[in-house]
Amino acid sequence: MLTEKQRPPSIIQEELSELNALIRKEQDLIQKYPDKISLKFGLDSLKDRESYLLSELKQSYERYQIDAFDFVFEGDVIREHSISLYFIGEFSSALQEVVTSISQSIIDKPTVKGSIPKEIVNASQMDLVATATGSFRIVVASHETQLGDSIPKKSLQSLNSLTDCEDDKTRIKEIGRYIGIRSMKKYQNLMGLIYKSNAKLKMYDSIVPEGFNTKEISTDLARRIYTAIGEVADMPNERKTYFGKLTGVNVRSFTFEFVIDETDEIIKGSFSNTLAEEAKKRLDSMSTIEFIISTTFDDVLDEEKSKWSIGNFVD
Repeated sequence: MLTEKQRPPSIIQEELSELNALIRKEQDLIQKYPDKISLKFGLDSLKDRESYLLSELKQSYERYQIDAFDFVFEGDVIREHSISLYFIGEFSSALQEVVTSISQSIIDKPTVKGSIPKEIVNASQMDLVATATGSFRIVVASHETQLGDSIPKKSLQSLNSLTDCEDDKTRIKEIGRYIGIRSMKKYQNLMGLIYKSNAKLKMYDSIVPEGFNTKEISTDLARRIYTAIGEVADMPNERKTYFGKLTGVNVRSFTFEFVIDETDEIIKGSFSNTLAEEAKKRLDSMSTIEFIISTTFDDVLDEEKSKWSIGNFVD
């Protein structure tokens, strides 16, 4: 039960909305009458109240076992008290996609083709619950109540680790092994949106969850991160050796079909022209072959794609 002094989030959100209108009005008056010191004192008082309400909102959500976070925007996407609708829509979508993709690696496994399961999408959902001044501020919260840290909070912790890497390719690649190529591409899209929009992002400015720190991503840093991910996001080639039957060989297209003896799994792929004669000799015979598997991410299909090629014939 909430005591009289412990207000529910909806009441705090309502006051925040009313306060935002007062702050905008005060800022407009200061622009009109810049020499009036009383207006500046009044604005400072309103902003102090806003800081208090944001802290109260965080605590109120915590009582409902919901995690809350705030994000502040600056740059070309801001015009006085407003923000580009296109940008905030794209940002919200990109942030949710990063969180949902990383959630896949937390709940199940980091890389899955096709759509992410509905239960993971639901568990990772975040809601926009408030806006505030401070250039332009949004407050988001986990959709589902949960004992302990929510899935969005755990995902954002991984995002924090990525932002800590800045444009260090070695560190980015290390984290990429755990969260998967899909998450890396989603993170790259988020950074691309920030730098291409000439925006600046401050994460966890007034609402700082336990274990988090305020983080700032400038336009230049977002650009450098975006470039770094583009250079390291593709998964390293993997090599696997199987015994089986080479059931198909096409020396014109340099493609093959191979059936693994142990599992009857069919592998289709390509080979270099230097292996064409050897592949023809081994058609319809049992062979041990080392394959090279290269994995890339298809942005259109939103899934990983693996390409198999013959590395060499072992026997």
